Amino acid sequence: QSKLLRAIQEGEIRPLGSTEVHKVDVRILSAAGSDLKERLASGKFRQDLFYRLNVVSVQLPLLRERKGDIAILANHFLKKMTERHGKSLKGFRPETMAHLEAYHWPGNVRELENIVERLVILTGDELDYIPAGVLPIEIRPPAPGQEQLSPAVPSARDLRSKKSNYEKAMLLEALANNGWNQSAAARELGVSERTVRYQMKKFEIEKPA
Repeated sequence: QSKLLRAIQEGEIRPLGSTEVHKVDVRILSAAGSDLKERLASGKFRQDLFYRLNVVSVQLPLLRERKGDIAILANHFLKKMTERHGKSLKGFRPETMAHLEAYHWPGNVRELENIVERLVILTGDELDYIPAGVLPIEIRPPAPGQEQLSPAVPSARDLRSKKSNYEKAMLLEALANNGWNQSAAARELGVSERTVRYQMKKFEIEKPA
């Protein structure tokens, strides 16, 4: 903080490992991911540096306070991640976007970017639109009446059981959403119909009479 303050006040810097001082004439744009006033009060951020930086202040609302931006940002990150991972996805299914817009996003825009990358990776290559089935459980909880799973990371002892419960709940919801049509459920989950049949047998799931 002291070196940055000197650069702003004196207009000069000393490169690392050098004894020479260089003059600089720059405009600084800075951002903070936490409340700097709280850090000022605790002494973790220099007051003189804060007032040097805080010439023009812009308060950006949290992502959950600007729901209208979620779809715009999600589609921006989708384009970025499809190029990065060599995919050809066209967008999100409506129910997928509805879940994204309803989530509270404690990690703000960075969390949204990470989630979109995860969705791109997990969505099958045969699909054009990201299904809700690949959303993490904290964004897409099981439907009412289905088994509720803890979002906490399970211990090593019960990891296998938690994973099976999660897979069963997602399969049941996908089947219910699609009138127990296995092909449609497979598309929603982003897996093959053969995988759906295998999991139905594994979890002893039968179509209601």
